[in-house]
Formats: sequence, C-alpha cells, structure tokens
Amino acid sequence: RRMMQYAKSIHGCRQELVVDSGAFRQLPEKLVEQGRRRILLISGRQTQRLGLYDKFVSKLQNNGAKCFVWHIEKSDSDHQTVEKCTKFCKSYNCDVIVAFGGGKVIDVAKMVSVWVNNPDLSLYQMRGIGQIKNAGMPLYVVASTGSGAESSACSMLRNNHQILMYYSKYLVPSTVVLDPELLLRLPTDNMAQSMIQ
Repeated sequence: RRMMQYAKSIHGCRQELVVDSGAFRQLPEKLVEQGRRRILLISGRQTQRLGLYDKFVSKLQNNGAKCFVWHIEKSDSDHQTVEKCTKFCKSYNCDVIVAFGGGKVIDVAKMVSVWVNNPDLSLYQMRGIGQIKNAGMPLYVVASTGSGAESSACSMLRNNHQILMYYSKYLVPSTVVLDPELLLRLPTDNMAQSMIQ
C-alpha cells in the first residue's frame, strides 16, 4: 500500500526520451552543448569487448570533454561495486553519468548518481520507499536490453545474501536513449532478447 501511495505521488515525474537511429552517435555533442565536461561512463564488460562505445569516448575527447570509464562484471550489482564506483566518480569530479547497458549496469548507475549527492546517508539507510533525500547527478541511460530499468523509479542491489530494493523519484534517469542501431551490433542472442522485450 505504501508503495502504491508513493507511486501516485511521483506520477508526474518526467524524463527525456530520445528514440532515433543514430541517437547514441549524437549524444557526445548534446552533452558538450549542455556544458558537460567530465563524463562518467558506466558499462559492462561485454560492451567493452564489443567496442560499442569507443567512438562515443573519442567524440567527447575531440570536443574537449573527458570521459572516465567504469566497467562492472555481470554479477556485480552489489553494494561494494556501488561504493567503489561512487569513489571513482568523486575522485574525477564528474558532472554527469552515462549508463550504457542492461538492468544491472543501470541499477548501479542510479545508485551512484544519488549517493554522490546524499553523502550523509549509507546505502542501507537509503533502502526502501522514498528514503533518498536529494536528487542525484544527471543520469543518461543508453539502454541495450530493454530491461525496463531505464524508465523505472527503483533499483535493486545485492548486499551479501540479501537483495535490497530502493524506490524513489530520484532514481528515474533524466534522459533515456534508445538507438535501434545499437541492436545491430549486439550478439545474436542479446539482439533477439531486446527485440522480444
């Protein structure tokens, strides 16, 4: 019941949705135009191996911005990963986060985004419904699997043998990029799953 009441209260929460062929290619220019100069890119190892974001990083650098890349392993949507990635984000004074990947990558990026601006709270204190006090850093999500995490107000993390859920309007990414060109560069099984979803 409490979740339903909170969901009604954030019904008007909006995000920018960019759906276009080549939208990801155009994202570096958009970030630079908005004055973003220090970008944290969070992705999985598979997108690194496939080189899906190499041109994105090069374009940012060619336009005078810096891009700092953090990779997470397939099973690493946990507290320890969020802690390490948040320290990484702060150490390079990043001003925007771009999450490129599926649900686990997006969940980590969401929590890094809000924890940077809520340093007085622990991850454990932020769990549950509406416990995050301050809005997070600007978060762009380039979704590769259509998991639904890109448009949700929740995140799930592992903490030892527990799964903790976070639900807040501040976990809704500010911008979502859906680029059909990316599907053509995914492995066949990933592409089929994305098209079904």
